[in-house]
Order: sequence, then structure tokens, then C-alpha cells
Amino acid sequence: MRQSAWYKLNTFHLHLSDWNGYRVESAKYPEIVAEQHYTTGELRDLEDYAEQYGVTIVPEIDLPGHSVAIGTAKPELSFSCESMARPHTSWEGSDLGHWTLDYTKPATRAFARDLVGEVADIFRKSPYIHVGTDEVPLEAAQKACPELVAYQKAKGYPYVGDALVEFINDLDRTVRDHGKTTQVWQWWDYQQPTSITPDKRIVVNEWLSSPEGRAAKGYRTIGTQDGPLYVSPGFGATPGSYGFFDIRTTYRDYAFTQRDGILGYRVARWSDHTQTFPVSWVDYFARRPLAVVAERTWATPAGSDVRPFLDRYDQVGDALPLPVAGDIGNNPGMLSQTGWTATATSQETTGEPGQASRAVDNDPYTHWHSDYSAALPQQLSIDLGREQHISGIRYMPRQDGGTNGRVKAYEVLVSDDGATWRKVATGAFPNDRTEYVVPVAPVAARHVALRALSEHGDQNRFAAVADLDVVRAR
Repeated sequence: MRQSAWYKLNTFHLHLSDWNGYRVESAKYPEIVAEQHYTTGELRDLEDYAEQYGVTIVPEIDLPGHSVAIGTAKPELSFSCESMARPHTSWEGSDLGHWTLDYTKPATRAFARDLVGEVADIFRKSPYIHVGTDEVPLEAAQKACPELVAYQKAKGYPYVGDALVEFINDLDRTVRDHGKTTQVWQWWDYQQPTSITPDKRIVVNEWLSSPEGRAAKGYRTIGTQDGPLYVSPGFGATPGSYGFFDIRTTYRDYAFTQRDGILGYRVARWSDHTQTFPVSWVDYFARRPLAVVAERTWATPAGSDVRPFLDRYDQVGDALPLPVAGDIGNNPGMLSQTGWTATATSQETTGEPGQASRAVDNDPYTHWHSDYSAALPQQLSIDLGREQHISGIRYMPRQDGGTNGRVKAYEVLVSDDGATWRKVATGAFPNDRTEYVVPVAPVAARHVALRALSEHGDQNRFAAVADLDVVRAR
């Protein structure tokens, strides 16, 4: 909440149920509630907290797909046909059974309406309820489901997909009965025809494409496009991999169109396959994407280089503390890298572009790498251009997925002339790709260095740094 407010992002879409758990306390259906869940009191407290920061929570319960946990608890509400119950897609959990609730059954409709009512009562301040409706198996799977085809024929619908639209509109009426506006994911018309459409009062979260087309059809829509706006480190945490938000291309190329019908844009943070990852590491991958979306939606037009923005952003600092080896307080602002020069005891320029200058270029996806034939220790030194008052450094490990050169034991050095160095900090970085701040007692210096004594890689020969920043003294 504080981070959103810091960036002037005013909406927090909270995804509260998925295949592996229904995470909301339910008085009427306690059997569906996961052991790890939010109580009513906790969620109301969260909404109160959000209000203090001008942030609106959009609670989502994802129906009728993503419902493995619900269907396991109440199998009578699930489709029995294999094509809808166990679609075996790339969706995590889709091979376990009970993926889709049977939205043709009156009992399922009544159950879904009850859940909407409970969520509406919990989130009394939010004007929205999001009911999901994404990743329901597509037309071929629907046509292979006898009970769904029978429902289509009984209703006289020309397309089997019309039943899902009917379900959406049914839930929308319930949401509106509770004085709120429905949100759904784009999906009902993805690669499948329908003869009816969701009510135009529904807000559509456009994730399979940009939002301009949906807005042109008369819907209010929110852009949260898969690819440019997705942060999914469990799928891929390097440039070019699925679910990787490349701040360079999104900042420069994504339209962030402002027009009637487009309410705004969101970063979509999905935690698939991250169950064993440190929370700090997962949060780290969303930090700069959030800042990029805030900057582009509020201020900067397309076509700009992200590096000058990142330099300004680092100078301003953050709402939340970065991981530190000690206490440096919240919001450690960095010095501008403008005018800096970097040198190193060695640098690799044949096997890869590993020049020292790449550690001070404000690009997280380039890095300095020591010469392949050299050995540790290795030192990366920065000339700040003039004497500055500093209180620490920030080290970013290489971000390209490589592991060699990830610094373990280190020393932080300062110098007045770049020749005579004095040690101001020592320690060891964890073995992950999160950036870390190392605090030092406030000192005036023109030259700052990180000396790598060992690495986390198997060979213990290399050093690499994606970005080396200097924390200004308060």
C-alpha cells in the first residue's frame, strides 16, 4: 500500500482464490476455505489501511475456472466431464481435476452468488468485485462436455460459449445488487464465438491484448497485458523469458493509451511456481516495473530511454527499505551516476561484453565481469567526479540468469585519490539476484570501490556486478 501511494498508483487488485486455495473466510461454506487464509477482520483492516494511503482494493475470487480447491471440497459443483474438469493445459493445477465449476447448474450459480455476497460484505469500501472468469477451457473442450452441450441446446444458444457469458451476467447482477461494479478478465471471446456479450457496465481487465480494442467496443477497460505488464519470476526471470517485464522495452515502446474507456494500467504479479522462492526476491522483480508503469501512466510519453529515468528514480529513493546488511533506514536515495567513470582490476571483453563501464550505465541487464583468465580478488572502482558525502553502496548481482561472478565475501573501500584506499565495510551477500544495500558510517570520498573476495559460483574465480550505486549521506 505504501509503495503504491509512493508511486501514485491508486488501485490494488487482490487475487484471493486460485486452484490451490480459497483464501477468504466464509461463514456459509467453511469447507472450501484453505487452512492458510485471510480472516474477515484481517481483510477489513487491510482495506482500512489502504484507505489511509488513497488506495482502492479490488478483491477477486476467480470463478468458475481455477477452482480445483473448491471443487475438491464440493465435487457436486464441478463439471464431471474430463475436458472441463481436467483440461491438462499449461495452467498450473489444471491436471488435478475439478478445474471448472459447472456453471450450468442452479446450485453452482447459487453458490457463486453467495460467495459474491460474502466478499461484498467484507470489502465494504471497495466499489468493485472481480469475479475472474478467465481460463475456462475453450470451445473444443466445451463441445466435448455432454452436460455443457445439453445446457446449450436446452437454452437454444447457437454457441456453447454463450453459457459462460450467461454466467458472467448472472454474477454481474448479484454484484450490482450489492451496490458494486463487476470486473472480469478478458476471456469469454478469446478464440471462441458467442452470440451474447457481457453487460457493458462490467469493467474488463484486458490481458491478452492491449485495451484499445475493448474500449472501442464500449467497455470500460484496464490494461494489464500479458508480456509487457506481467511480472512472473516463477516462469522466467531473465530478459526474453515468459512472464518477464522488460523495463527497457515497456518504458520505451508500450503505448499506455489515454482515451475514454481506458481506466488505467496495472502490473500483474503472478506467483506461479514461486512457492519456494524468498519473498524479498519475488518482490524485487516487481520494484522497477511498478515504477515504470507509474512514470509512464502519469508523465512520460513513449519513445524514451529508461536509463535516465532509473537514474532519477534512484535519487528519489523508495517508500520501502531495500534489503540491507545493517540499518540504513527507509528510502535510501542514491547519488546520480551522471559523470561517473568505472575501472576494474580486470574486465572480460572477448567472451562477453563485461566492461567496467557497464556497472554504472543505469541498465540492470548489463554487467561488469572480471577477465575469464584472472582470479579473485577483483575490484570495481568508481570515480564520482568530485568529493561526495556518502553512507553506503548498493550492489546488484548480474541479472541475465548466469551464476558465476555472483559476489559472496566483499569489502567496501573509499579513497580520496583513487590510489590509497581505506576499508569502510566488509560482509557477505546472499546467494540470490536481489540488490543489497551495504551501509557505511557517513564519509566524504571521491572514489568508491567494491572488492570481491569470493563468489557463490562453483569455480570461485570470477566477479560480476550489474549495477553499483552509491547511497548519499543524509
